[in-house]
Amino acid sequence: MRWIRLMSAITLVSATMAVMAPASADAFFRAGAELRWVPLSHGTMTESETDASFEPDRGLGSTGIGVRALFAMGPIGLGAKFNLTRHVFDNDQLDYNQFDANAQLRVGLPMTGFAGYVELGPAVSLDLAGLGYNAGAGLEFELVDLPLLDTHLGLGAQYVSLPIDVGPNTTYQHEDLRAIIFLGVDLALLN
Repeated sequence: MRWIRLMSAITLVSATMAVMAPASADAFFRAGAELRWVPLSHGTMTESETDASFEPDRGLGSTGIGVRALFAMGPIGLGAKFNLTRHVFDNDQLDYNQFDANAQLRVGLPMTGFAGYVELGPAVSLDLAGLGYNAGAGLEFELVDLPLLDTHLGLGAQYVSLPIDVGPNTTYQHEDLRAIIFLGVDLALLN
């Protein structure tokens, strides 16, 4: 009999927490990770020495990860976002890894499941050819919204200007506008 009462109490408390918890846009602290895919881009690579430029053909294997930590008041969150992306091109001599350290502003649209974001900051290719910058914006949609855990699917755009080292004494300035599709999970700690 005690076991039944205990299970009933646990069920009642769990159901109350699930119904009474505020929407994830109201999370005071949000920490998460995402898988990123860059299927499309349009840009140029310009050689430093000759100013000769061309448009590289991106391969479909450009993927990466992102992590973020945001503090929020109501639906507006501000914090840090870090991205690591492997860029793959038809000419594998152009392939490189990029790391971004961004500030991110995220605005949740209450009762819709949507949130918009903007982010910007320095970018560096891991061959350390030099420091560049990136800026991005996008929209994410919550697929699963639990009191402490959110899963979201998103579509974003990112502009990057970044020097990359492609061989002995050869550096290209890569200027690129990219489409990014991402699937992420956030731990949302509520007020």
